[in-house]
Amino acid sequence: MSSLEETDLHVEQARRIALPSLIGMEIGHTLWEKGWQPYPFLLHAERELVSAAVDTEEQDWYILNAPNQIGKTSYAALFIFWFIGMFPDRQVIFISYSGEYSSEIGRLVRDLFRMHGERLFGLTVDPDNDSQGDWSLKGHPAGGMLSVGWTGQIQGRQGHLVWVDDLLRTIIEAASPTTKDAQWAEWQGTMFGRRQPGSLYVVSQTRLAEDDLSGRLLAQRNNGGGIPWKHLMYPGLCWVPEDHEGTPEEYRDILGRAPGDPLVTRFSRTKDTPEDNWWRLAQRQLDNPQVFDCMVQQNPTNSESGMFPEDRWVLEYRADWPARYLHTRAWDIAGTEGSGDFTVGALVGKGYDGRYYIEGRYREQVGPEAGIEAVKMHAEADGHAVTIQIEQGKSGSEKTLLEFYQQHLPGYTVEPAKTDGTKEQRAQTYSVLQRQGKVVLPADDDDAVWVAAWIKEAKGMMGDGRRPRHDDTIDCGAYAVRWLAQSDVVSWHDPTDLTDDIERQLELEQMLADMGL
Repeated sequence: MSSLEETDLHVEQARRIALPSLIGMEIGHTLWEKGWQPYPFLLHAERELVSAAVDTEEQDWYILNAPNQIGKTSYAALFIFWFIGMFPDRQVIFISYSGEYSSEIGRLVRDLFRMHGERLFGLTVDPDNDSQGDWSLKGHPAGGMLSVGWTGQIQGRQGHLVWVDDLLRTIIEAASPTTKDAQWAEWQGTMFGRRQPGSLYVVSQTRLAEDDLSGRLLAQRNNGGGIPWKHLMYPGLCWVPEDHEGTPEEYRDILGRAPGDPLVTRFSRTKDTPEDNWWRLAQRQLDNPQVFDCMVQQNPTNSESGMFPEDRWVLEYRADWPARYLHTRAWDIAGTEGSGDFTVGALVGKGYDGRYYIEGRYREQVGPEAGIEAVKMHAEADGHAVTIQIEQGKSGSEKTLLEFYQQHLPGYTVEPAKTDGTKEQRAQTYSVLQRQGKVVLPADDDDAVWVAAWIKEAKGMMGDGRRPRHDDTIDCGAYAVRWLAQSDVVSWHDPTDLTDDIERQLELEQMLADMGL
C-alpha cells in the first residue's frame, strides 16, 4: 500500500469518528432496527457539545430540554461512546432516575466498544473490569464509564463528562416536593462535586415540573448566582416567545422553524414507532394543557396558576377586533329559581386570525321560565347565523329541554352542549387556547365589570378538582370554544378581503376573451 493510500485511509477513518452523529449513521443499524436518525435538533446540540468536549481547559455546563421518545438518550449513548473513544483516559459518569436504567445505558456503550471500538478507535474493553455499570478500557484504567441512579454511590469518582439524564420518571414523581427536594440536595452535594478541570456537565431532561432540576438550575442562574448554564431548549412545536418584537409570521427559532412546526419531521408513519408516539404526545395539547406545556413544549407552568392563568387573557378594544366568521352562544340554564345556580349564556366568535373572541355574557340567578325568555331574547338579538347550544346531560328531562328549544326557536340552529367527562376535561381545549393567548376579552370600559367577573371565576378552576363556587361561566365558555374549535368549517371567505373576488373577476374576463365573447 502506497503512502498516499495510507493517508487516504487515515483521513477516511478520521471522518468516520469525527462526530457522534457520523458514528451513529454508520453503526446505528447494529443497535436499532431502523438505524439512527440524525434529527436537526440533535445536530444543533452536537455542535455545542462537541466544541465543549474538545476544550479541555474550561468547564462547560449545558441543559438540554426536549420531549421524550425522540432520541435524547440514544444520542447520549453515542456521544459517550465518541467521548471515551477520543479521550480514553477521561472518566464518564452517567446518572438517571434508577441504577437499573443507568446500567442499561452503560451496557449499551460498553457493547459498542466490544463491537466497534477496536475498528473505530483501536480500543477494547478491559476483560478484568467490564461490568455493565462500571467498566474501563484495556490499558486505560483511569477512564471508562460509571452508570448509577441518582441515589447511587459515586463518592471518590471523578467525572470529566457528567451526563445527568431524566431524574424524574413520571408526572406523579414530578408532583412530589419530597422527591424534587431530595434530588436537588443530591445535586448540590454528590453530583456537583464530581467536576474536574475542563469537565463537561450535561443535564438532559424532558421537563415535568417548573421546579425540577432543570428549572432550579435555570432559576439559580437567572437570579445571578450559581453556574452559567447554557440552555438548549427544543419545544416540540415551535412557538413565538413573548419577547419577540416582530410579527409571529416572521419568527424563526434556533432550528429555523416557523411557528407550529414540529421538532421531529422525518416520520415513518409505521405503527408503534417512536415517531408515531411523538404524534400522540403532541396531541396532548388538546387533552391536558399542563402536560403539554411540560412534556412537549418544555415550558412548564406552576400548577397553582390553574387552568386559566390570569396573565394569559388577551384584552383588546372591540374597535380593534377583526371580523368573526363563526359564532355560537352556549347556555347553562338553572334548574330552579333561587337555587343558587345561575343561568348563563356566553356569546363567542371565531376570528379570521384564528383567535376566539368573548363577545358577551348573560348571567342572572333566575329559574327555567325566565331562562327560556332570556334564550329567546338573545336569539333574536344575535340573529339566525349564531348557533345556539343548550347544555344537555344524560337525563331524559334535559333531552326534552333541548327538543323544546328546537321546536320554539324556528329558523335557528339549536344544538346540544354535551356534558361528557368532567368539567376539567370539557374545558381542556378552552384552557389550552387561553394559555396560548388565543382567547380575547373586550377591554372597553362598558364591559369592565363582567369581564373582571369572568376572569375571577376562571382563575378558580385549578385543574385538579378544585373549582370556584360558581363555574357556570366556565362551562359556557368551554362549550362555545370547543364547538368553534371542532367546527367542520375549514376556511371561509373574508368579506373584507376583496383580493379573491378581483382575481376571480379577472379570470372570468380572460376566459370570455379567449372564447371571443
